[in-house]
This record gives sequence, structure tokens and C-alpha cells, in this order.
Amino acid sequence: MPRSLKALSVSTLSSLVAVVACTIAVGLRPVVWAMWGSWIVITVTTVTLLISDRRQRAGLAS
Repeated sequence: MPRSLKALSVSTLSSLVAVVACTIAVGLRPVVWAMWGSWIVITVTTVTLLISDRRQRAGLAS
């Protein structure tokens, strides 16, 4: 599996997990959980993209 495809699937999976967690949590306290959920999605996506970018650069360098 190509690295970019793997990184994309990982970010998609983590986004889905975050969305499911938000959906479950919305029943508790909508505003608070929506804020936390959006931050989690943004953070996870950013970290995943940074990691995949560094791996690609390391692959190009070697």
C-alpha cells in the first residue's frame, strides 16, 4: 500500500472515530462536546498530515 494512501486511510479512520464519538457525546452536552469534537478532529488531522509529510520527505531523502 502506498504511503500517501495509508496516511489518507488513517486520517479518514481517525476522523470517523472522532465523528462517532461526537455523535455519542452530543446527547450529553451539545455545545461543549461539539467544541471538543471539532478540536479533536482538527488536531488528529493536522498531526496525521504532519507525520505523513515527514515520512514522505524522509523517504525522498534516503
